[in-house]
Amino acid sequence: MMRWFVVLCISACCVALSGCGDGGNEAAVRQEMEQRAQEFIGPADQYRVQVAGLTSDAVKSVHFTGYSVQAGPKLIIDSLTVTLADVRFQRAPFAVKGLGRSTFSGRISEASLNDAVRYQARAAGNQFSNFRITLRRDMVAVAASYTVYGVKIPVETTGMLHISDGIRVMYEPKTLKVGGIGVPNLVQGMLASAVNPLVDLSALRCVPHIDRVRSDTGALIVEGMARLPQIQPALNVSR
Repeated sequence: MMRWFVVLCISACCVALSGCGDGGNEAAVRQEMEQRAQEFIGPADQYRVQVAGLTSDAVKSVHFTGYSVQAGPKLIIDSLTVTLADVRFQRAPFAVKGLGRSTFSGRISEASLNDAVRYQARAAGNQFSNFRITLRRDMVAVAASYTVYGVKIPVETTGMLHISDGIRVMYEPKTLKVGGIGVPNLVQGMLASAVNPLVDLSALRCVPHIDRVRSDTGALIVEGMARLPQIQPALNVSR
């Protein structure tokens, strides 16, 4: 009887330890990943890490999300998620040894974009001021004041976005009104020079390659591939 009691106790302990081991392993891996969040994302107010599909030496996916990420002078990305797929690691000491794929998705609010563009325009010291960017679904409008002989003239444009060098988002005015009157493209190029690049992600810790950019109500969404120099020697942008 005592023998069976001992066997049952040992079995129960093994089951308990096995269950705790899985949870403990996942918690340990998540903690190790959390310590690398700033390294992969960059300075941010807050981080969140999600781990899925853990095995003894690999993770199916890891999602690093940073909130209020500093991406350059006055450019704040409200939320930036870097997703790693098929991550391989060693446990002791813990180190990420490789991964299959890495992507990113960022959301920049209308307010953050306006702050960045106004700062950029002031630093450039051009003839434009009082910038106001309005983002709607599939529509971008940029308004400003254009100073001529000390007189500020309101300028209103609508335009489209395009990607430059995989790391910058550029604004191209398509319609132009000066003082409420439609005019030829007299100042379009000057306005574009004043606001561009609209977004520059070259200062991010990950090395981004923007594949898609779109405007939504109150926000700009950028998505694409990402390289982590600490892990990946080169960025493969093929799909």
